[in-house]
Amino acid sequence: SLDDSPEQFAILDGFDTREGMARSQNNPELYKQYLSMFRDYIAQTIESLSAAMQTDDRDAIMSLTHSIKGITSIVGATAIAHALKVNTNQDLDSDDL
Repeated sequence: SLDDSPEQFAILDGFDTREGMARSQNNPELYKQYLSMFRDYIAQTIESLSAAMQTDDRDAIMSLTHSIKGITSIVGATAIAHALKVNTNQDLDSDDL
């Protein structure tokens, strides 16, 4: 179980926990809620994104990546948010999807 000190979040590899805490108004309980929402949301959304990619549903792909980018920014998963920003700014006609 995580305690309520801001330092507890330093263990989250790949997350800018200072950014996440700042977006959570430096409230550890709120940040924990955001992280829990992230965990639940990301698993569900990745499945939907995978299905959209299999059917080449580009509108759904754009919508889902935008949603993922938003929640990753909130919790401080900045590397993921940046990667999604770069990918969503590329032309969707690319065969790299």
